[in-house]
Amino acid sequence: MSKAGFNAPKSDDREDAVMPYQPGEEVPPAETVRQKQQARLMEIEGVEGVGIGQDAIGDEGIVVYVRDAEAAKRIPRTLDGLNVIVQVTGPIDALKR
Repeated sequence: MSKAGFNAPKSDDREDAVMPYQPGEEVPPAETVRQKQQARLMEIEGVEGVGIGQDAIGDEGIVVYVRDAEAAKRIPRTLDGLNVIVQVTGPIDALKR
């Protein structure tokens, strides 16, 4: 394509990412807690990952993915007032490309 045929985006055009960030938007409480507690949770033997999700009644909470039931016993049931949902996943390994 020649330079003449290329139209640069207008300054008011924008592309949203999967999780768009809008300055001034509030960060959900669970995301704030996840960011604050993730490093501490990942230090617990058997923890494979940390995320956010909903508990059985639809309340926002922290999801902790663990290798086995023994690891699940080491996870707190609440963090900063939010419920912790423990999911036994087995080992999680990143795929190599």
